[in-house]
Amino acid sequence: MRWSRWAVWLAVAVLTAAGWPVEADSPRQDSTVTTLTGELTILQPASDILLRVTANTPVSVGLSSETFDATLTLYDAIGQIVAENDDHDPLFGLPARTDAALVYTPPGGDLLLVRAASLGWLGSGPYTLTVQGATVLSQNPFSIVETAPGPTIEGELIHFPGREPRVAYAFQARSDGNLTITLTSADFDVVLAIYDSSGAFIVGNDDHNPAYDLPNQTDAAIQFGVPEDGEYVALVRSYDPDSVGRYSLRIDGAVFPAAVGAVTPAPGTGGSSPATLPGAVACAPLLGGVVASSSSFSTEYRADNLIDSSLNTGWSSRGDDAAPYIIFEVSSAQPVAIGSVVFDGFSASPGFESDSIQAFSVGVAEVLVPPDQFTTVLEATAPQDNRLEVFPIEAVEGRYVLLSLQSNYGGRYFQATEFNVCAASDDGMGDLQGAEPPFVVAGVLPVDAAYLEYRVYALEDADVTFTLTSREFDPVIEVYAADGRLLGDNDDHPPAIALPGFSDAGLRLTFAVAETLLVRVRSFALGGAFVLTIDGTGIQLEPPEAPPLPACRDVSSAAMGGTIARFSSEFTGRWLADYLIDGHNETGWASAPGTVAARREYVVIDLAGGAQTIQGFRINPSATGGDSSANNTSRFAVLVSNTDLRLESFQEVFSTLLTERTAYTLAFDLDQPVEARYVMLETRDSFGGRWHEVAEFTVCAVPR
Repeated sequence: MRWSRWAVWLAVAVLTAAGWPVEADSPRQDSTVTTLTGELTILQPASDILLRVTANTPVSVGLSSETFDATLTLYDAIGQIVAENDDHDPLFGLPARTDAALVYTPPGGDLLLVRAASLGWLGSGPYTLTVQGATVLSQNPFSIVETAPGPTIEGELIHFPGREPRVAYAFQARSDGNLTITLTSADFDVVLAIYDSSGAFIVGNDDHNPAYDLPNQTDAAIQFGVPEDGEYVALVRSYDPDSVGRYSLRIDGAVFPAAVGAVTPAPGTGGSSPATLPGAVACAPLLGGVVASSSSFSTEYRADNLIDSSLNTGWSSRGDDAAPYIIFEVSSAQPVAIGSVVFDGFSASPGFESDSIQAFSVGVAEVLVPPDQFTTVLEATAPQDNRLEVFPIEAVEGRYVLLSLQSNYGGRYFQATEFNVCAASDDGMGDLQGAEPPFVVAGVLPVDAAYLEYRVYALEDADVTFTLTSREFDPVIEVYAADGRLLGDNDDHPPAIALPGFSDAGLRLTFAVAETLLVRVRSFALGGAFVLTIDGTGIQLEPPEAPPLPACRDVSSAAMGGTIARFSSEFTGRWLADYLIDGHNETGWASAPGTVAARREYVVIDLAGGAQTIQGFRINPSATGGDSSANNTSRFAVLVSNTDLRLESFQEVFSTLLTERTAYTLAFDLDQPVEARYVMLETRDSFGGRWHEVAEFTVCAVPR
């Protein structure tokens, strides 16, 4: 109970770090062996296998390949390496010495992550992985591919534990085009390689031809004709894996999402281009309408397009507007606490990308005043890129919001696609917002935080899509049930879910029965701003309403004078028998741990005022203190004695089996009122946990 609580990264508890397995650990021969197959490529150089393990049960993992030198790394619940191996010991009996194997005995039940990879970075090919002593939950390729945001990328190669520094960028190209790609760095000797969407190598370069006139002889350059329409990948790496640093990658001749923006024609043109980058609404929008604007190019480019939650429409100033601005009013018509700004300053007109906003400022006022009297709360720059950016600000009260545009990227007009502000939160991490789906939060994941968690409720037959986007870290999304079951997770989203970045995360889940969901936002490295969106049918932010309770004359709670007379067992801390009648659902009684779920535990209450005529009772059968709902009491009985505390003096007057794990109070009436001085709650089973837990129990007497 205490050591199996879901608290960090992938799982329930913090496991202790350990090195190479001790001699006492050996491959288990008495448990089911799971065999997985996969393939490593240059662009997917590792595979992550998620395992559910049992405390004190050895887990053995073997990785074999005929084409690469295998290596295994095992990570615990907080991302620490607890076991790793390159060349296995012969006792494992794998085909080649270069195969890998490890054994680890977890001190607690948890989830572990196994990374299967090649010792050398160029290693690739098929592999076979065997797991014994654990349940395999998922197998996901680890990709190093990111989406190229535009023709020029300023980046940095850094060392990551367990793999050599390299990064790849995906971009679109047409068969009638020629690509010129250059890679320069003053920090390290660069190597550039191009692959197609299947990962097949096309062309590469180490030291460029002097004709390219790049700053350094160790820079790289490639020029080639595109063989067919599709996605291509540019791989950046260092000739010396120990040398890293800043680099500049330039891709000329490719097609980027930012170059196709809107379905409406640009000023002065009659053409149109379909939107291919939908983007995500970054928060429940606070702005309700436009109060004033310095200018609008036409009715197709009016200012209220900025708050229509669409990246297909936008606003444009007139060409003679030298100091453009727009004033908005919040939808509540009352001052609200504003905590962040959402802005997409990209031009909504194909061919007018230079009109995109470069520098802007945001002002706030509680009453309507001229633009120069707004209090400035943000001065920032926007990338020439068609996607929403989240700009956190210090919380400020305001009813009117001023957007002022200072400069663009050299164009004649000022154009932007989307603008809004988000509500402030007490902790800066944000809360899910929205009266109905989609529910959205624009938050910040602290660098030192294992994860942030959000609670939502799925009703019967719910169909829900979860997406997590960030430009500052590689996001991972996980969805758990209230009892700690992992319902689904994702690192790099599947193609069926359209998201701005390749490393963004998304998944879709359906629920046959009602579930309380814990949605976790985490990162493989670092932290930063993110946008979490939960959309679909049958999903809500508030829990389903508990059934109404009938009147009850309480004769058992401590506040009314009831006391605990005896009990079979209790756990320490906040799970004493006394907490069964303390009047608080946040605390409760828990039995001592048992070796089997189906057993009998009991607590006896000495009723207030002596013998009473009992007509019913109330019970909240849920686990408390953050424990898994597997410990909820599922089968229980009520027994009474009107004489003494000997167990043989108690007679059963009620019993039932609960089929759902409720977290609220239930009311039951006896068929006939009975006389009792002592009332026993006897728990007979849980939902599979080792404890029997009950948050609260109340005996109801006949009204006087």
